[in-house]
Amino acid sequence: MSENEDYLSKQNITKKTDNWLSELIIPPKRKSNFNFSPKKSALLVIDMQKFFLNKESHSYIPAATTIVSNVNLIISKYREKKFPIIFTFHAYEVNENPGVMSKWWGDMLRVNNPLSEIHSSIDLDKDDILLRKNRYSAFVGTNLDKILKENGALEVNKKNF
Repeated sequence: MSENEDYLSKQNITKKTDNWLSELIIPPKRKSNFNFSPKKSALLVIDMQKFFLNKESHSYIPAATTIVSNVNLIISKYREKKFPIIFTFHAYEVNENPGVMSKWWGDMLRVNNPLSEIHSSIDLDKDDILLRKNRYSAFVGTNLDKILKENGALEVNKKNF
C-alpha cells in the first residue's frame, strides 16, 4: 500500500474523523458567533471528479473513494429537505491559461476531457447546480457567492465581524 492509500481507508475513517472532529468541536463554555442553520445552508460537493476517483487516472486519490458513501449520504439528506446542492468541477476551457497549476499538475484537465466529469459513484441529479471552476477556490472567477445568496445560504451578519 502506498502512503496515500494508508492515509484514509474504510478501516480507519471512523477513527480519523472522530479525531478531526474532537479537534474542531468548540468547548461548551466558549461562546461562538457562528450559528449553523440547516435551512439556511447549501451543500458544496467539491471536485468529486473522475480525475481524482478513477484508479486509471494519474491524479487518483485513494482516500477520495473512501468518502463516497458519506458524501452520498449527506447529498441524500439535503435532497430530502430540498436544500440546495452545488457540485463543483475543476476544468479549463481551451483558451484559459492555467498558470502555475499546469506546473503543479503536469497537465491540465480540459472541459471536454471525460475525466473532468463528476464520478458516476456520486449521486448527481439533473436538478443540482453544477459549477465549473478553474482555481482551487470555488469563489474565484465563479458566481458561487451569488448562487449561495439566491438560495438563502449566504448571509453576512456584520456584528460577527
